[in-house]
Amino acid sequence: MTTIGEERIALEVAEIPEALKAAPSDPEAPIAGEHRLEAVLKRLEEQADFQTAIAKKRLFYSRLSAAFLAAAALALVWMAGRVVPQVERTLDSANSALASVDSIGQQLAAADIPGILENLDQTLMEGRESIKEASEALQQVSEVDFASLNEAILDLQKVLENPLGSIIGGFRKS
Repeated sequence: MTTIGEERIALEVAEIPEALKAAPSDPEAPIAGEHRLEAVLKRLEEQADFQTAIAKKRLFYSRLSAAFLAAAALALVWMAGRVVPQVERTLDSANSALASVDSIGQQLAAADIPGILENLDQTLMEGRESIKEASEALQQVSEVDFASLNEAILDLQKVLENPLGSIIGGFRKS
């Protein structure tokens, strides 16, 4: 693959022998041929300068690309150095969590869940019965006529205060 500059050089080099062949035999002809040769050489020199400038630009951009690639490689290495330990910690955490889940799964598999549920149901039934009994006892206590009870206690106290009550009370003291 040739570039535009290389094609121009090839055409100009091809023109050099023709310029030498075209020189007539008269005395002024070599001067015209020399001018043509000098013009061709000057064009060749310009083309060489042009090619040198292009080569310098290519070299600059190649170096720039290499610098960017080196920077990108360093960034990747740095990122790998930062990310890999975090990934390892995450995997360790995941492994410990999975071990815990596995342990819980084994405990659940070993547990007698129907028996536990039956015992829980039985305990709840006993609790319901106790609550029912306590509710009945509370209802009976609330049905007690405290006014009548207080009156009966006062009457009993009056009986114990009269002389017959002191005799009964005296036997009690002994």
